[in-house]
Amino acid sequence: MNESQRASTLFIRLAFIAASSAFIAMPQILWSLYGYQGIALISLESLFIVLGFASLLCGLVEPLPQVALSSGRKLWSILDTNAGKKRISFKLAPIGILVYALYFFVPVALSRIEHYRTLPAVLEAILFILTFVFLASLVIIYFLEAKRPRSLAHWYYIPISALAITWAVAFWYGSPAYPTDEMLIDFYSAHLVMSGINPYVASNTSGVFGYIHSTLPGYPLSIGTPLLTGGLVTSISYPALSLIAYVPAHFLGLPPTVTLLPLYAIPAVMLFLTYSGEKSRLLSLFPVFILLLNPAYLIQTGLGYPDIVWVVFLMFSIYSYKKPIMSGASMGLAMAVKQIPWLIFPFFLFFVYRELGRKEAIYWALFAALAFLLPNVPFILNNPASFFQAILAPGFDPLMGIGFGPSQLGFLGIAPLSREFFTVVVICLSASFLMLYIVYYDRLKLAFLAFPLLIFLFNYRFLLDYVVFWPIIALIVPAMIKISGNDTRGSSKRISSFPGRNKAIAICLAILLLGVPIAYHESHSQPNGLSIGNINIGSSDGQNITAITLNLGLVHTNVSYGQVMYRIVPWSQMPNLNGYLWHFSNLTLENNSSATITLVPDNSLQQIPVNGKYRIIAYYGDLSSTMSFTVSQGKVS
Repeated sequence: MNESQRASTLFIRLAFIAASSAFIAMPQILWSLYGYQGIALISLESLFIVLGFASLLCGLVEPLPQVALSSGRKLWSILDTNAGKKRISFKLAPIGILVYALYFFVPVALSRIEHYRTLPAVLEAILFILTFVFLASLVIIYFLEAKRPRSLAHWYYIPISALAITWAVAFWYGSPAYPTDEMLIDFYSAHLVMSGINPYVASNTSGVFGYIHSTLPGYPLSIGTPLLTGGLVTSISYPALSLIAYVPAHFLGLPPTVTLLPLYAIPAVMLFLTYSGEKSRLLSLFPVFILLLNPAYLIQTGLGYPDIVWVVFLMFSIYSYKKPIMSGASMGLAMAVKQIPWLIFPFFLFFVYRELGRKEAIYWALFAALAFLLPNVPFILNNPASFFQAILAPGFDPLMGIGFGPSQLGFLGIAPLSREFFTVVVICLSASFLMLYIVYYDRLKLAFLAFPLLIFLFNYRFLLDYVVFWPIIALIVPAMIKISGNDTRGSSKRISSFPGRNKAIAICLAILLLGVPIAYHESHSQPNGLSIGNINIGSSDGQNITAITLNLGLVHTNVSYGQVMYRIVPWSQMPNLNGYLWHFSNLTLENNSSATITLVPDNSLQQIPVNGKYRIIAYYGDLSSTMSFTVSQGKVS
């Protein structure tokens, strides 16, 4: 493979990965515009995730599909020819200036919005300076390239660093102090650890919202995670490194988002160092710009989630896989932050086994286990039952359904699908993918990084945070595939000689064709003791609905009227993924099995417009009932 072919192959892979990030971002955009709606929107959101999976898979398989290889090389020949005629700084300058201008105005604009941080004058001055540095460095590079075209790679650190610092400041100052209850609970748990208290004992973190209200009055409880049995989640649900990451913030007296901000630069640095040896300067910068232009990554930077910790560790683990002790330890630390990377552990272990051998795979797994235990052992020894109950809570606790994809059919009441149904689907998909990965290993190898996109799509609470980082991690893979030289093979060549391939495929199909229908049958056969009817509304100002009256039926259940809770979902834009949470103010018992209930919003922010289409959901535990209604000119239909 000559230099031009290697460069074009690398470019194609990176383009596929970039496209995957774009597809994954689409469901969030659709939800921002339309909220929760019907089957058509659910199907469209799911389609974009499937396209993201397919695109990422195409970018990672060995070899590349022949169609992509031939068309991509034609496109690269055009870009490569232009790169020889025009200087790289001239080609990048218009895009860079536009992006930089957007990043510069984000903090200035958002700092004027209520409930967001006020941007200090000194930081506005810093942004002006960074703007000058960014533009001046592009000008300098433009003039120097004519004389020294091959020795300017280090100069690109200047504009890229200025760009990175600007968007870091922009999005940090454009986000709330505690954007999610997850960060709030992790931060409070770090506070408890520094006080010598075990946060994995649920009662110790029960005062988390009282703590935050003492430091940040007016904090909106509506962004909390409601339980289907009442109340909000107040206990930590992640391994210990997620809270240890916020200990420096407490020690130094800094906001939690600041502590992890520097870590968001590490993937960019790793990509720059990995690709800086490419002879094509355009190609050497392409992965970094894919990262810096990824909207999901920019938003995550401002939110300061601890996810970046496991992303950095996992990225390094993949890159250093030939050193099993170092790679395994890094993988263990990634799993000690969140449960998300647990999903690929068996795939990665098999990858190490096939690439390095049984002995190295054992070392890798051993050091992964030791690294995982290192930050968790003190809490396990203190109270093992509480620890394991906490980290298993996301899969077993009765959490309110939110998010994207097919699970909306269940938690919106469109189809009788329970949480258990989606759990079975996720298990079946994971088992099937692992078997297919073993069978087609020679072609898939590091392509297992694409599997979480399709598996998490069927999670009951599918949030985009579960999938946005996988294309980012995968950006480092093309450089590793390129070195192996496997892309010279034709895509029509039979890759795997696994002896039981046909049997394995049949087993996978059997798992899906039997497990999923059985799960649906069990979900559908569960008795539903709730029913809603006769909806009427009341409005005190003529603009917003301030009361809803309905008839609630209870049959064959031990649940009382006072235990049932209510959630209203508009078929339009929404304030958050939870929707509007209302409670009953009074009830009139009609007979032994029904009552007339009057509902009111939890607060004024939970009021809904007097005109619109809504879905009201009554729920308690596994029981739920839903009814859609439309309000027009004060009348319900």
